[in-house]
Amino acid sequence: MERVDKGTKIGTRVFVRSNEDEPIRFGVLVDWFDGEGRFTEAIPVVAIDGKRYFACGIVMTYRASELQAIKGLTPKQQWAALCERIYGNKNYSGKVEP
Repeated sequence: MERVDKGTKIGTRVFVRSNEDEPIRFGVLVDWFDGEGRFTEAIPVVAIDGKRYFACGIVMTYRASELQAIKGLTPKQQWAALCERIYGNKNYSGKVEP
C-alpha cells in the first residue's frame, strides 16, 4: 500500500480510512486542496459516489490484495494498523510524537 502524495496521479483509485467508526470509503483522487497556498501539505480531494470530499484521514492507493490484511478488523483497529504501517507507532493516537 502506498500513501497518496502529490506525486500520485489524478484519477488513481484510492481508499480513505477515517479514524471514526465508519467503513472504509473507496473513490478516485480528483484534485488537491492547499488552502490557496496557506497549507504546508495539500489535502487530497476524493470523488466518492459522485461527490467530492476533502479526505483528511488516511488516503492510500487501492490494492485489493493488500486490503485483505485489514479486512476483518474493526474501523478503529484498521486505523491503528494503517498508522503503525505508515508511522511505525503501535500506539498512534492522532498526535505525532517528536
